[in-house]
Amino acid sequence: MSVPSSDIPVSGLAAEITALRQQLAERDAALVLRGSEYSEHAAHQAATIDVLKAMSASPGDPQPVFDLINRQAWELCSAALAGLFVFDGVHLHLRAMHGGDPAAVAAYTAAFPMRPTRGSMASRAVLDRSIIHIRDVDAEVWPGDVVAWIEA
Repeated sequence: MSVPSSDIPVSGLAAEITALRQQLAERDAALVLRGSEYSEHAAHQAATIDVLKAMSASPGDPQPVFDLINRQAWELCSAALAGLFVFDGVHLHLRAMHGGDPAAVAAYTAAFPMRPTRGSMASRAVLDRSIIHIRDVDAEVWPGDVVAWIEA
């Protein structure tokens, strides 16, 4: 950082002050970024510790771990609904669900295990072997109706 010299004419002080303010703004932005990265890293470590605790508390049962991971994803995304699915090569299994209307969740849960179809977001990810992102679920064109993909 440069310090204004007494040799700078008064007319040059405005430019020097502007330059110093710009340097300060850049350093403030860098500090905010570092703080954000630190907070994200700390949250990641805390989530990892929570998962490891759940694993050690139930060594023979993965369900508490699935429930924890799904709940944390639901909270992180501020989602209305979150589900965790497992594909065994033939059927898609719903292992955890968080959020949503309890009656609708119960009806959805009853459809599993199921063969993957294009009528389900989770199934699409399995069939396409990639992450999918649907920006507007209401505007999405779904093949058939819900009953068709549940019965498949």
